[in-house]
Amino acid sequence: MESRYCSTGKASEAAVKAIEAHFVNADAALQLVLHKLEAEFETAYSNSVNPLKLISRLKRLQEELPILQEECDKLLAAKQDLIDIARNNLVKNRTWLRQLQARAGLTVVSDADDSIYSTCTKALEDWAKQLEIPTSDAVIEGAQPDLNLELFRSKKGLVKDG
Repeated sequence: MESRYCSTGKASEAAVKAIEAHFVNADAALQLVLHKLEAEFETAYSNSVNPLKLISRLKRLQEELPILQEECDKLLAAKQDLIDIARNNLVKNRTWLRQLQARAGLTVVSDADDSIYSTCTKALEDWAKQLEIPTSDAVIEGAQPDLNLELFRSKKGLVKDG
């Protein structure tokens, strides 16, 4: 019995090696076909757009897109965190400054007269407006959408269908 198993094992091993050799040969043949196609496309499309290179580039872009989306999400989240922190610090500092001015008997500068505060408040308001969903009246014909804002809106559930 043992000799039968040994010969079957050797036969199986030989069959596996033969299949591996066929795969190696098939891979080599496919590589040869690929190189011939690349050379043919290069000569046929030397002065125009090479479809093979376009397909290769599209595949690369498809692989990179999820990574870029993730990085963009992180940047937008960090930007929003920074804006929230800045807004909170600005309000706290402004309140403390007004309290100190009042205690010192100095005139308290109004919001309208404080250009730095007004500029910062305006920037924060502009960012908040950008996050709002535009109505059909607000959309300008032919205007390019801000892709960062569109992505941010989609992640925050601010995009309405229809």
